Amino acid sequence: MSKLSITCLSLLVLTLILPVTNAIACDQDEDCGVGVCIKREKRAQGICYGLEPNQKQKNTLESPREKAIGLMGDPNKMLKEHFPGKRIGKICIVSTDCDNGKDCVHAGFEGRCMEL
Repeated sequence: MSKLSITCLSLLVLTLILPVTNAIACDQDEDCGVGVCIKREKRAQGICYGLEPNQKQKNTLESPREKAIGLMGDPNKMLKEHFPGKRIGKICIVSTDCDNGKDCVHAGFEGRCMEL
């Protein structure tokens, strides 16, 4: 291979690699959004690991229950709408989880003990 073709090939490789490394390079954790900036040397640039750069942190703060409420609705609101005036008790899976005289009523993704 000639020097010219090696130079062209190296320039092509650098052109392909530079945009990717610029997008994931960081100096501190804040540059990564919610990811972590990991460096090999203190003064060198690091690489973002974790979630996508600049992704909003609210996605990681949302609990599984909050996500389920977003998808299927709030079970407490559903039970209040369909059983007005009834007291909503503890979370249950089957009626045997409830005290005597109460039944497990499922709404959305969870059940609650209620007197019917």
